[in-house]
Order: sequence, then structure tokens, then C-alpha cells
Amino acid sequence: MRFLPALAVVILFQAVTCPAAHAQSSGSPGPQWEWWPEYDTYVRLNDSVSLMLEASRTTDGQSFKSAEIGPTLYFTLKPILRRKLDTNDPSKRKYLTFGAGYRYIPAVNNPDENRAELEFTPRYYFPGRFLLSNRNRFDLREIGGSFSWRYRPRLTLERSCRVLAVSFSPYAQGELFYDSRYGIWNKNIWEFGVIFSAGRRLDVKPYYAHSNDSRSSISHVNAAGLTVSLYFRSNKG
Repeated sequence: MRFLPALAVVILFQAVTCPAAHAQSSGSPGPQWEWWPEYDTYVRLNDSVSLMLEASRTTDGQSFKSAEIGPTLYFTLKPILRRKLDTNDPSKRKYLTFGAGYRYIPAVNNPDENRAELEFTPRYYFPGRFLLSNRNRFDLREIGGSFSWRYRPRLTLERSCRVLAVSFSPYAQGELFYDSRYGIWNKNIWEFGVIFSAGRRLDVKPYYAHSNDSRSSISHVNAAGLTVSLYFRSNKG
């Protein structure tokens, strides 16, 4: 019974992501607009280990383009410096987090991808309730029988805020992609949004993102995104 609220959120999330977003018409100038919905479930196994399951998809507002699903296991070290941040994500109160995961990515007009992900994220707390996270991710990719890898450093700056009973964290984020297939930094994504904490178990993150990819048939993409995150703690944790 305790997971019934999670089921309700999933149903609501699917309902929200069904309507088509505004899409750029074929042949018109400028970036293409896309819609990036994502649903994440976190289970805190103990004070140092959490399991996350991600399910997301990409659409241009008219048709499905790709999806991504898979788990990640996170390991955190005891915090060297702990400052309260209004967030449900326990890893943000840790100095260093390690992650190991797997993603399956089916796509339209492209081979399916199997991806192993390895990452580590140091965090730095600054006066004024600012948090800087430096996630470093390595993607080990199998695409159509061929192996390649990517390195993806990402910086995120956010600030914890509270107005009356509402907790939220505005953030700015930049991510670079180095792809071994091309031997260059071929992609970058810039993202701006707000994380709203609705109780102890739910975060909602609406955001805007802009992507540039020199090796894609669509070089520039503007995206409206919505990430819904649920947080649970195991009975043994």
C-alpha cells in the first residue's frame, strides 16, 4: 500500500507527457524543439548506498525519437562538510558520490544502444547556500555491434531557497561530450531550471535545455524538460 502514491504519480506523469509539444516544422530555420520527460525512482538502501531507476524518452512533439531506461547504483562517502540543502536527494549532502549503471536506449532510424555508465561526482558548498557539483561520467557504448566511449563532464550550480512552505532550488548546468568515434568534443548541453520539493518523497524539475552537436543531422535543439523523482527508503536501510 505504501507504493500507491508512487503509482498515482506515474499515471499523472504519463498523462502530462502525452500532449504534443510545439515542434519546428520541417525545413524551417533555427533549432528543433523537443520534449524530454523523465521519471526517476530512488531507493535508499542505507546511509551510503542508493539504487536509482531511470525511464525517459525524447520526442519532437509529433513522434517518438528515442528512450532510455536502466538502473544506477550510487555509493557515497561520509560528508567532509555538511550543510542543509532543501532537497530529497541524500547524495547532495555528501562530499563525493560514485555511480555504476546500465542503460538501454532504443531509437528510431538508429541502431539500439547498450551502455554501461561509470561516474564520480565531487560537491563543493559555498556561502549563501550555493552548491557546485562536478559530475564526471564515462559511457561505455555498444551501438550496432561497435564499441565506443564518451567522457561527459558536467558542472551544476544551484541554490537552496524557501518561500513560506515551498522549498525549491534554481540551477544552471553545462555538460560537454567527448566522443571516441570522432576524437573531438562534439556536443554540449546547457540547462536552466528549478527543482521543487513536494514533501519528503517527491521532486519535480521543469527545465529548459539547449543542445549543440556537430556530428548530428540536427545540430541545434531546444528542449522543454520535466523530471519527476520519487524517493523511498528500504525497511533495512
